[in-house]
Amino acid sequence: MSTDADTITDEQVAAIADRMVEEGRRVSPVTIWSEVRGGSLVAIVAALQRWREARQPVTQKPPAEAGLPEGLVETMMSAAGRIWTASHEAAEKVFSQRVAEMNEHVAAAQVERDEALTEFQKVLEEVEAARKVREELAATVSSRNEEITRITQERDEARQEIAKLGDACQAKTEEATRWSQEAGAASSRAEAAETRIEALVQRASEEAVVLEATKTSLEEAHKAHESLTEVVSSKSEEITRITQERDEARQEIAKLGDACQAKTEEAIRWSQEAGAASSRVVAAETRIEELVQRASEEAAKLEATRSALEEAHQAHEQLTAVVSSRGDEIAQVNQQLDAARQEIATLSDACQAKTEEATRWSQEAGAASSRVVDAETRIEALVQRASEEAAKLDATTASLEAALKEREALAAVVSSRSDEIAQVTGQLDHAQQEIAKLNDACEAKSQEASAASSRAEAAETRIAALVQRASEEAAALNATRTSLEEAHKAHEALTTVVSTKSDEISKMTQQLDEARQEIATLSDACQAKSQEVTRWSQEASAASVRAEAAKAEVDEGVARLAAMEAQRDQARTAFVAERKAGAARKEEALAQLAELQRVTRELGEARERESAMTAAKTAASAELARVSQEASAAKDRADAAEKHVVQLEQRLAAHEAADSIESQRARQLAMHAGESTGTEDVDALQRQMSAQAQAHEKAFNELRANAEQWVAHAKELKQRLSQAGEKILFIDARSTGEVALLRRLSSELERVKPDHELVSRDTQQKLIGATMVQQLAQKGYRYNPATAVMSKVDS
Repeated sequence: MSTDADTITDEQVAAIADRMVEEGRRVSPVTIWSEVRGGSLVAIVAALQRWREARQPVTQKPPAEAGLPEGLVETMMSAAGRIWTASHEAAEKVFSQRVAEMNEHVAAAQVERDEALTEFQKVLEEVEAARKVREELAATVSSRNEEITRITQERDEARQEIAKLGDACQAKTEEATRWSQEAGAASSRAEAAETRIEALVQRASEEAVVLEATKTSLEEAHKAHESLTEVVSSKSEEITRITQERDEARQEIAKLGDACQAKTEEAIRWSQEAGAASSRVVAAETRIEELVQRASEEAAKLEATRSALEEAHQAHEQLTAVVSSRGDEIAQVNQQLDAARQEIATLSDACQAKTEEATRWSQEAGAASSRVVDAETRIEALVQRASEEAAKLDATTASLEAALKEREALAAVVSSRSDEIAQVTGQLDHAQQEIAKLNDACEAKSQEASAASSRAEAAETRIAALVQRASEEAAALNATRTSLEEAHKAHEALTTVVSTKSDEISKMTQQLDEARQEIATLSDACQAKSQEVTRWSQEASAASVRAEAAKAEVDEGVARLAAMEAQRDQARTAFVAERKAGAARKEEALAQLAELQRVTRELGEARERESAMTAAKTAASAELARVSQEASAAKDRADAAEKHVVQLEQRLAAHEAADSIESQRARQLAMHAGESTGTEDVDALQRQMSAQAQAHEKAFNELRANAEQWVAHAKELKQRLSQAGEKILFIDARSTGEVALLRRLSSELERVKPDHELVSRDTQQKLIGATMVQQLAQKGYRYNPATAVMSKVDS
């Protein structure tokens, strides 16, 4: 069954209905739906309703009942009787026709409802049978799904096992490869270690020979040096002092690695030239002279270094004295800076409070302005309403005058036709009673028809809902069948896949067994390789021990040379450290001096900010006082305007009530005047109405004038508030400029005349406080400079 509701059009439904009418069959939504076999039953019902409405002839509306004329003339009464008879017959005819049509509609709706109910019961039976089949299929599908899930889990477990075995096999293969590579590398390292050990042993033997020769040459050089020392000791005291300084500055002398290398080369040369003793003595004397000369140079450098160190110590002492003398001043300046910062924070809080108060007053002024605008709008509305009421009053007066004239004419006619009026009045009452009975009957019939139509609509709605539910169930059944077929296909595909996977699992099991055998073989090979690697590592460790022993002997000789170089580097490090310490002390003194200058600048800036904040605070306080006064006055005027508007509304309501009362009285008097034939009463009533109209017109003119005055006053008040806002903005900009000017003047005064009394913060504070007290006293406020509190003076 198709569920597309857009495939059925009104033309198709109309064509099927016309064909069924020609064939003499009864037209109903169910029969058309069975013919179409598709679409929505609700759409078919709506299209069939439109087809029936198009086929119905257009009924002429009955003519509207003519109202009874005001003139009670015989001709008009006879016409009214004829009109009433015709309208009564037409109403009965229309009512009968509508009742017949409604009965036909109700009967057709009941028949369609019975057919739809029968069809729906059939559909329910089909749906129940389909539901049972679907449940059976669902049970089968669930069992198949469980079997598929179990097979899928087994397949996933087999895949995981295969993956784990493959990873283990790969890891074992990589481990075997790594062990083989490590074994090859270990063997090469062992061969290299053996070669190096042999080379080190040979080199150690050569070094031993060289060392023995060096010792012999050193002993000979020592003996020669002792003989030369005996010769040198007979020299002057200058040589003795230089020799002592050479011994003390041995660390500085040992800083030259080239000399040590030269000694080593010289020792080697001595070991090679052992027979040339005379030449060695000459070389030793030359070397001693060079050493003496270098010692004298080093002594001169040492003296210069000592003098530089003494100068640096003196400069450091001077800087320490300057810094200690400036320490108290820095502490005092820091205290003043902290005090200035606290004062600035206090002034900032006070200014913030004043700014918030000014903002609050500005908001209240804005609210008062908005209330004034609302009052102005209400006043304009009241003025417009008053003008409209005046126009209505004029129109009412004119209509009353015309009604009085007409009633005078009618009174003459009524006085001559009173009997006819009584008779016509009786007939009219009887006709009205019959019309009321007919209206009650029509209302009862219309209520029954509406109830029947509502029941029919409810039945059609329920039928449509049931048909839609049936279509949904059919669609669900089709979907279930489709899903079941897909499930069968999927199960067949899974069966095929499981069979193929079973073959693959058997193959993988065989491969796994083969891999396990290979892993066992590789494990044995790796075990043998690991034993061999262990043996090689033991041999390599023994060779490395021997190499380390040889290396230790070599390092011992190098350590002696390093000790001499360390002594030299130690002396150089001490000199460089002393120089860096002097430079650091100098930089520290300069930094303290810069800190002192920075603190001095911050103190000046703090004083400038304090003076600026004080001036701004004074200006803001004065302006705030003035704005608060204006805002309070504006608020009072706005409240007065609102009260006056309320009074005007009350007065206008009272006038309207009085007008309504007067109009009712005028109507009563007019009716009374129409019934009575006295001309004097009519004239008195006209004079009274004219007098009241003049009084009302005068009162409305006064109200209009008052309202215009209040509108003008509200506009003036709004303009003054806007001017006050502009003045506040101007004063704010002007205060900013004056603060910049005062800051510039304060800095210039402090630079030109630092000892001036206005440079002192206390003097500035006292002057500002006295000025604020004087200025606020003129505005009617009291100000306390100590607490910065402002209060209004009670008059």
